[in-house]
Amino acid sequence: DSGLFGYVMRGTRETDLIDALPALRTAVGDGFRLLYDAEQQFEMEQALHVGRALERIDAHWFAEPLRDSDVTGLQKLSDALEIPVVAGAFMGDAILAGTRALSTRAVDRLRVEIPQGGGITAALKLARGAEALQMNCEIDWSVATGPHAAAQLLGAVRNAEFFATDGAAAGVEGFNDLPIVNGQLVLPSEPGLGLRLIESVQLSQNPS
Repeated sequence: DSGLFGYVMRGTRETDLIDALPALRTAVGDGFRLLYDAEQQFEMEQALHVGRALERIDAHWFAEPLRDSDVTGLQKLSDALEIPVVAGAFMGDAILAGTRALSTRAVDRLRVEIPQGGGITAALKLARGAEALQMNCEIDWSVATGPHAAAQLLGAVRNAEFFATDGAAAGVEGFNDLPIVNGQLVLPSEPGLGLRLIESVQLSQNPS
């Protein structure tokens, strides 16, 4: 109803998830994108079972299926599944690890989380490298000014698909939210990251 394009499922036990997927697809309809973030919970065999169950409901992607150190496993999983495997936790904040993942096709789509996976410059380099290889680099965020940084990066690259939000807005406490209108993120026009203090906060900091 809010115009959002998809929903990210997280952290469900393998058997519970597989049992629930067909009913979930029926509930949301064929056109709604379902994405699953395993939060690095699975071993290879579990990940294969879940990945194939996600394929049966035409899920959009399978994120962070294996432990962050298992890059070889990610490559094998990507080769075995049709659904795109998305990962980036294995990089930490090392751009070299991301470059290797791109060159070896360890994943179908690279994922960069700001700020844990590096800052704006590192994320932009990885996105440009992925674009050169005709691969998406999905940009996610977590803390502090993360949503504004991710939003600006999404506006600067052509090979990232979604902005992750908990609802119809995303932002930083004390600052104006980034509005989501009919499922589309509206980029701020202010300089820098576009952080703009809420007027009531400004008044309390500068009493007359």
